[in-house]
Amino acid sequence: MRRKLLLLFLLGASLLGISSSAAQGEISNWIPVGPNGGDARSLAVDPGNPQHLYLGTTTSWIYQSVDGGNTWKRLAKLGKADNLVVDSLVADPSNTKILFAGVWEVDRSGGGIYISHDGGATWTASPEMDGQSVRALAQSHSSPKTLVAGTLKGVYRSEDKGQHWKEISPPESGEIREVESIAIDPYDPNTIYAGTWHLPWKTTDGGANWHNTKEGLIDDSDVFSIIIDPSRPTVIYTSACSGIYKSDNAGELYRKVQGIPSTARRTRVLEQDPTNRNVVYAGTTEGLYRTMDDGVN
Repeated sequence: MRRKLLLLFLLGASLLGISSSAAQGEISNWIPVGPNGGDARSLAVDPGNPQHLYLGTTTSWIYQSVDGGNTWKRLAKLGKADNLVVDSLVADPSNTKILFAGVWEVDRSGGGIYISHDGGATWTASPEMDGQSVRALAQSHSSPKTLVAGTLKGVYRSEDKGQHWKEISPPESGEIREVESIAIDPYDPNTIYAGTWHLPWKTTDGGANWHNTKEGLIDDSDVFSIIIDPSRPTVIYTSACSGIYKSDNAGELYRKVQGIPSTARRTRVLEQDPTNRNVVYAGTTEGLYRTMDDGVN
């Protein structure tokens, strides 16, 4: 399971009317919601209509559902080839017609960022990000014009909703590259966390300065997912090939979360319950796990 696909579970619970307490109980029945025949890599929800879903695949196509996932249809194809992995889909909460897609090419180092202003019907590539292998994309909650992208080359930032981009990691950095995950502090768009294939980094001044936040992590951990508790922004969860880690001081010190078998420690995605912040879900290479007490168990 790849990064962000755990949203399918949480969104499904919401769409089916499952309460937070019910979601914490045993989930005994699962149903496929399609679309069939492809690798689902990313999911976004229309901020103005939770029944309207967007789904990105590994074949350049974006699908949509207008009935909560019961039926799907092809919406648009990005680019001209069939090898674009739509690993990131972001729906702009300040304008329900605007969507952003971060993509990378299979077996190549190319990719880019595409923007739609008509609900996904048509897309335009960002010229300044053309050829970038985009592995992560995030939008600031406190400053919706701000987007941050993680690529194989480094970290890039836009302050005009993706029209123009600037590299904010050190150029040709030997460390802040191969960025797999991005998180932006919900109250401060200048505080950015970047997870690479070899440990995480943090900036508090919009990229002017960076420092490694590896204290407590096993060396050379691939950081697949970073989430910030919006009600307690100093609480950070980070997932890696070596397991799940939690920080209570904004990433300066991590402790490993216990309870998941060592064979399932490779955790690809984390997602926090929006109604109960003590509940966090972890998608691992050996199934879906959950903590109901803020990572204690």
